[in-house]
Amino acid sequence: MDAEHIGAKKYKIEQQQEEINRLQPQLSEVKSQQAAIKQQIIELVTNEFTF
Repeated sequence: MDAEHIGAKKYKIEQQQEEINRLQPQLSEVKSQQAAIKQQIIELVTNEFTF
């Protein structure tokens, strides 16, 4: 491999890592929202069975 190819590959990996770092908080937020929605569904179903 030549140095240019290695440099380009390293740059691409760094860019991908930066994108992962930017997206990670969004993923956490979506997972939190998903958990809240699931909890609401459980509460709604539970309430339907108690009435």
